[in-house]
Amino acid sequence: MVVGPDRCLQPMEADPIAVTPPTGPARALGGSCWYEGGGVMTVTNKVRTGFAFPLVILAIVGAVSWRNAVQIPETVRWVEHTLKVLEILRDSTASLSELEYATRSYILTGERQYLEPYRTAETKLHQRVRELRGLTADNPNQQRRLDEFAEAVGQRIAVAKHGIELRDQQGLDAALESVRSGLGNRLGERTRMIVRQMEDEENQLLDQRQRRSQANAKAAISVSGYGTLVAFLFVSFASVLIASHITGPVGRLVEAAEQIGSGALDYRVAMESQDELGVLAKAFNGMAARLQAAQKELQHQTNILESVLTSIDDGVVVADTAGRFLFFNPAAERILQMGPTDSGPGDWTERYGCFLPDAKTPYPPGDLPLARAIRGESSDDVEIFVRHSGLPQGAWLMLTGRPLKGEDGALRGGVVVFNDTTERRHAQEALTKERNLLRTLIDQLPEYIFVKDAQSGYLLANAALMRVQGIASPEKVVGRNDFDFFPNELAERYRAGDQVVLGSGEALVDQEEPIVDPAGNPAWISTTKVPLRDAGGSIIGLVGICHDITERRQTQEMIKKLNEDLRLRALELETVNKELEAFSYSVSHDLKAPLRHIDGFAELLVNSAGPILDERSRRYLNTISHSAKRLGQLIDDLLVFSRMGRAEMRATRLPLEQLARDAVRELDPDAQGRIVSWTIGALPLVQGDPAMMRLVIDNLLSNALKYTRTRAQAEIEIGSRQDPSGEVVIFVRDNGAGFDMQYAHKLFGVFQRLHSTKEFEGTGVGLANVRRIIHRHGGRTWAEGAVDGGATFYFSLPKFMEAA
Repeated sequence: MVVGPDRCLQPMEADPIAVTPPTGPARALGGSCWYEGGGVMTVTNKVRTGFAFPLVILAIVGAVSWRNAVQIPETVRWVEHTLKVLEILRDSTASLSELEYATRSYILTGERQYLEPYRTAETKLHQRVRELRGLTADNPNQQRRLDEFAEAVGQRIAVAKHGIELRDQQGLDAALESVRSGLGNRLGERTRMIVRQMEDEENQLLDQRQRRSQANAKAAISVSGYGTLVAFLFVSFASVLIASHITGPVGRLVEAAEQIGSGALDYRVAMESQDELGVLAKAFNGMAARLQAAQKELQHQTNILESVLTSIDDGVVVADTAGRFLFFNPAAERILQMGPTDSGPGDWTERYGCFLPDAKTPYPPGDLPLARAIRGESSDDVEIFVRHSGLPQGAWLMLTGRPLKGEDGALRGGVVVFNDTTERRHAQEALTKERNLLRTLIDQLPEYIFVKDAQSGYLLANAALMRVQGIASPEKVVGRNDFDFFPNELAERYRAGDQVVLGSGEALVDQEEPIVDPAGNPAWISTTKVPLRDAGGSIIGLVGICHDITERRQTQEMIKKLNEDLRLRALELETVNKELEAFSYSVSHDLKAPLRHIDGFAELLVNSAGPILDERSRRYLNTISHSAKRLGQLIDDLLVFSRMGRAEMRATRLPLEQLARDAVRELDPDAQGRIVSWTIGALPLVQGDPAMMRLVIDNLLSNALKYTRTRAQAEIEIGSRQDPSGEVVIFVRDNGAGFDMQYAHKLFGVFQRLHSTKEFEGTGVGLANVRRIIHRHGGRTWAEGAVDGGATFYFSLPKFMEAA
């Protein structure tokens, strides 16, 4: 407002602010002065004029302050908008790095687990492009850069997909060749360059909007301070006239201006009047409230940013161009186990124990990412090993550095963001070690081990299979199939087996298949194939194990041939046995008849010519008769021995104890005139042929009775025991003549005798029959004894022969 030539208050032409007129008799401020009647201005009018002028100034101050306060939230909103754009740009860069890392990891390892982060990064990149397009719709420059960014991102994703497809279809070498072309790195660098350009413009916008916000606040404070000061001077001038009505309210307004100007935005003017001063007080209070709200919102945004930097797991360090640390978040102190230092960049390597990736060579101080950043250079994915007294085991870090620039483009310092990759590195090393160990193990196995994908292409083959396939290195197996190594007929056969497993999901176990080595030598293998499933249960391939059964097949063929030979031999033996059986009958009838004649006629000669024969002649005739009878007995024993080998066994449950008692009863006549002590222990029930087992018991007990003939009292015992091997052992023990153990092997042979017939009669066939019978029952026989110390004869029966 200015004072016109008629000494009225005129409105300024450019002043857009209207002040609410005071209530009461005064008229509105505008193109007229404050008069009660007109004419020459009276003292009252002057007082009123002196009162109105500062009031108008205060109103203008309040309006301007209110306008500035209203603009502050809008400016804050644009600051938030810019921060959001910067956050999405940084996230886009992180997603691009994740996509590149996942792509490289999959190409190098072939592990499907890296495809999930790849897909996630691809999705996030597309989503971030859409978000940026909406947020920068008001900025043609950013829209143009965003078009370039979207195109570069699309091309980078296409290159990544191409590398993955090469890895899946043509193997590691083809994929690595694509990586070595450098196209992906150039596209990635181009994408990051566009992001940096967009970040630079957004940072400039951020600086402009922050300066605008600060300017609005400063303007509001300046207008409030200076306007209040001018009003205070006018109020002081008019205080003599209007002290009782204006001094107090103006004083409160001045105090409010001082408080608000000093930053006490929570201060409020206590004024209830409805005049111009009351309106101005309300405007002051409103302005202070809005300024306070704007300040709180700005502080809130600042707190959010500080909270984010404080709470994230990545270390964040900011330094100025002189190397003085400006910010060092808790994550950085936790990872480094050390806080900021006052030393300059030249001492950082020694101070923090920084080494090159070999963990031995100190890192050049000038090449540290933060040192480069404060020189205006950027660095990405720099690996550093850190070890010092507070971190004795050391840690692996991955760092990214960026320079910090002001709104004028001047370099203000640098920032570095890093994270601890020690666990991930150790996990990768452990995984590599486990893979190498597994590879070593399967390569040491003689079996052929392989893994195929869903198209029957080889993913892995162990050393044994590679030798058969004629392959020098594992890399030459990946991506190839059976048609590359074997004749078509065999390859078709192997492929058919693969399709059965892949189609049905069922294992193929012990399938015998032919195979040939690179030299063309045929062989046989037993193959087992099982389906290979992913985490979701879908079949993604198969695992196979082959065992060389060439020797077994040859053995089977040999056994088959031997069985055929044995069958023919059995037929021959059957024929021979029939001939022997016929011969046995011939011996029985044709030999025993002459022997009976010899014995009979010798006896008749003794009876008829006995009186005229001398003693020698009678002895000769008795010898002839005795020999004929012994030969007949020998023939009978031989026939029994022969029948034991051919007779059909009829296994039943037998009480051995009852058989022993029956045998002792039948031997009573032979024991007449002798003192014989029989001891029959507890004998088990067994399974066997009754007639054969009866012959065994009879032979052993009769032998014991015969060979104790020279003892005044014969001691004969039959008993049993359980052998540790599980067999049932039966023994017959006597105190007779015994035998020399060095000849024990002869006891069970046919016609083998350890005593002469003059001492003890017999043909030497009885024990041979015992051995043959026990052998046919699946048991064994043996004996122990000493000359004149008695003998013990044993036979055993298998456990399964024992009755339940």
